[in-house]
Amino acid sequence: MKQRIFNRTKSSQRYEKPFEEHLRNETAHRVHSLKQRIIDDLWEMNNNGTPYPIWVERAQIA
Repeated sequence: MKQRIFNRTKSSQRYEKPFEEHLRNETAHRVHSLKQRIIDDLWEMNNNGTPYPIWVERAQIA
């Protein structure tokens, strides 16, 4: 499996291990999915005419 190189600074490089790459990708997918779910919920609440204070509360706790 190919290892990726992360450039933290121009002088230092770190090789990513396969399990680190897998974990990073998995986490990125979960975060994207969560963000999309929240956006979809808020969009639907807006389309349903949900009162603004309830919409704001949902946006803050989501």
